Amino acid sequence: MGTIVVTALLAIWLAFAATGLAGALVFAHQRRTFGRMRFAPPSPPPRVAVIVPMKGAGPDAARCLAAILDQDYPAYRVVVAVEAASDPAHRLARDAAASAKAPLGVVAAGLAETRGQKVHNLLAGFAALAPDDAIVCFADADALWPRETLSTIVGELSAWDTPVLLSGYRWMFPSTATSGAVLAAAASLPVAAIAKSPRWDIAWGGTMAAKRDTLDRLGLGTLWDRSLSDDVPLSRAMRAAGLDVKLMPDLVVPSSCDFALGGAFGFARRQYAMLRLYAPRHWLFALAVWGAFFAGLGAAIAAAAAPMPAFVHWMTGSALALGVLRGLVHAAVALRALPRELGARLRGAIVLDTLFPLLPALLHAYGLATTACVRRVRWAGIGYRLDGQEVKSAERSLGS
Repeated sequence: MGTIVVTALLAIWLAFAATGLAGALVFAHQRRTFGRMRFAPPSPPPRVAVIVPMKGAGPDAARCLAAILDQDYPAYRVVVAVEAASDPAHRLARDAAASAKAPLGVVAAGLAETRGQKVHNLLAGFAALAPDDAIVCFADADALWPRETLSTIVGELSAWDTPVLLSGYRWMFPSTATSGAVLAAAASLPVAAIAKSPRWDIAWGGTMAAKRDTLDRLGLGTLWDRSLSDDVPLSRAMRAAGLDVKLMPDLVVPSSCDFALGGAFGFARRQYAMLRLYAPRHWLFALAVWGAFFAGLGAAIAAAAAPMPAFVHWMTGSALALGVLRGLVHAAVALRALPRELGARLRGAIVLDTLFPLLPALLHAYGLATTACVRRVRWAGIGYRLDGQEVKSAERSLGS
């Protein structure tokens, strides 16, 4: 590899490393700025319906549902949407309802055949809304809501004069110290701690909210028909209607994961499959980012193996140093944003992100490489056959 090629590849890597550090610093500033702002909910507080799609009863599902039911907002109810009454999530929700401070109802959506089961459950929950539900919030069963989450969402949503889709953002943490969970948490740090932009952001389905009339205007039944994803098509529909999608820098939502190593790679493929199918520009951007990283790393190895001018080694060291600084910014934000207990669980992920970024980068590379062409996606025990963005069939394994 010649000096010119090595220099060009290192320059691209250096530019992306600088951009990554700048994005992390801007995000830290956004969090600081939004953290100082207070949006009080209007009086009287609007009624809110929180729809929680559930399938199965994972190890943290009860804890997450309990957090959603323990919000300090005074006027909300929860609708848990499950696949069937035989689903363990149905019993979990019924048990939670017995001692819940907020009203909780359970709806059974039935088996999805030509759309994702999560989307199917969400539509069943949406159909169960009451006439006075003015705001609709969607929450995943692995989202560990801080107690003020709903008040923050309603206050910020009500402060906008125009319709908007608001979203928190996922900060993954390992609920167990498995290699897959630590790796997935490390890979998610650059995604969570990046500058937020209404013109580019995609809402995270684990915590997103809009006014009821906004969602009625978009027509969720048509929008989500034959769709595997909920959040990406909704984000695209908002922008197509000239409306904003806004990730709130002040709304960190811890999201637990307990992946084995194979589960982490399956999670990466599913996440990138959603982008490849429904947000191809974001998929291509990710390809450029991680392509620059691996091209620069390859150039650095080539430079170390052959005589090169001193400035080439300076460029390599600078790119590596910028990566370490970016990781330190991620760590600083995480430790300030998360409860001490959860911050402690992120230590292994922070070490990987800061000192061994190649390992989480390989997880991203796997997700990108395996989704250049997407025909099938497996999610929560269901195999979906796809034709472009449309779900053609759902195949369930025994016991799923």
